[in-house]
Amino acid sequence: PDPTLPNQRPSAHYEIKLMIFSGTCRCGHVTFESDCPPVMTTACHCVGCQKMSASAFSLTALFPAAAFAVTQGETVLGGLHGPTRHYFCAHCLTWLFTRPAGVDEYVGVRSSLLENPQHYRPFMETWTREKLPWVTTGASVSYEAFPDPQDYPALMSQFRAGDK
Repeated sequence: PDPTLPNQRPSAHYEIKLMIFSGTCRCGHVTFESDCPPVMTTACHCVGCQKMSASAFSLTALFPAAAFAVTQGETVLGGLHGPTRHYFCAHCLTWLFTRPAGVDEYVGVRSSLLENPQHYRPFMETWTREKLPWVTTGASVSYEAFPDPQDYPALMSQFRAGDK
């Protein structure tokens, strides 16, 4: 098409590029990807996440489950083995992702394992009542525990709108 002429349709010979969000465990045995962007990014300060991550908090990029896939390697269940399922690399035991109990639509991927993790600054922080006193995340919104389930659609809209 001639860019100087208005209202032209693109040629039938154009390529649509699909953005893939991919990551890997520490050893590289497990790879995963999503063909949808995250609907939210979070930092969780609960004592459970502190212990499982061996850090002050865990970082999560929440992806639609239907768009997420493990593309290579074997995962094993870890953590408390309760209704919320935490998946780890079977080889190096890196905590990869979580499938929250009762929320089958989403997968919480450890955002530090994604390519370009600097792009996944936490939008929301949860369980701040258990937060270590010297920790800051720069998150836009904070909750003493988890937000009420009915608050998530508005939070996701706010995240999508770019208030990150």
